[in-house]
Amino acid sequence: MALPPQHPETASHPDKRSSDRPEFDRKLARALAELAATGMWRSNYDPAPDRWLRRRGLRLRPPHYRDPWRYGLGLGVHFAVTWGVLMWLFVWSAEGMPVSLAIGAASAAGLGFGLFMALHMAWGRRRHRLTRWDEL
Repeated sequence: MALPPQHPETASHPDKRSSDRPEFDRKLARALAELAATGMWRSNYDPAPDRWLRRRGLRLRPPHYRDPWRYGLGLGVHFAVTWGVLMWLFVWSAEGMPVSLAIGAASAAGLGFGLFMALHMAWGRRRHRLTRWDEL
């Protein structure tokens, strides 16, 4: 059975995949305990989609331990595509909005959302004085 492709931030060197699993699990347990001690809602520090992906074998750090800019970019792209398609289907096409303007509006919304989420994660990490992932 082939291993699922892994994101560079969550993957280790290909030769270390199986040997790094206990180390990742140890760090994940420490990170989740540290986040729980802050009083944050679990849905903020360990969202359901992340738990679902981890159960399927993806080594995914909690959001506060990821690179905030890469995290924000991923969320921004996802938001732009989802929101843009829904707006096109239910509003913009009926109004006769040009496709180029719809793509621009969705991209701007995704950029804003991604930037906000990147700043929010960086602020949360700093506010709660979380340990760096490498130091867990």
